[in-house]
Amino acid sequence: MESMEVGSAEYHDYLQMTTAPKTGMRIIGSGEAASIAMVKERGGIMANNNMRDILPYVTQYGLKHITTGDILVEAMDSGIITEEEGNVIWANMLRKRRMLPTATFSDYIKNKFGDAIL
Repeated sequence: MESMEVGSAEYHDYLQMTTAPKTGMRIIGSGEAASIAMVKERGGIMANNNMRDILPYVTQYGLKHITTGDILVEAMDSGIITEEEGNVIWANMLRKRRMLPTATFSDYIKNKFGDAIL
């Protein structure tokens, strides 16, 4: 667990994203805003599936970003999981009402890579 100091650059960015964003940007949730502010100031990679809300900030600040799909593809390419196991993980996340871009992990692979990875 990480925290940010009140009055810090991170905190200023966080408040701006959650209360009064720059022109053309939208207000985003506190979790997304905290993640963006921390990655912007500290570096690292942001993991988030909510592309609709965060993409403008990720682009503006040039942040490194990864999604569940990216992580599962990397795990599959490394031999840690199979595509079938990825589908089980994906289905379990959907059952928990997680927002994912496709109905199955296999669909995600097809949409992202076509037939190249299969």
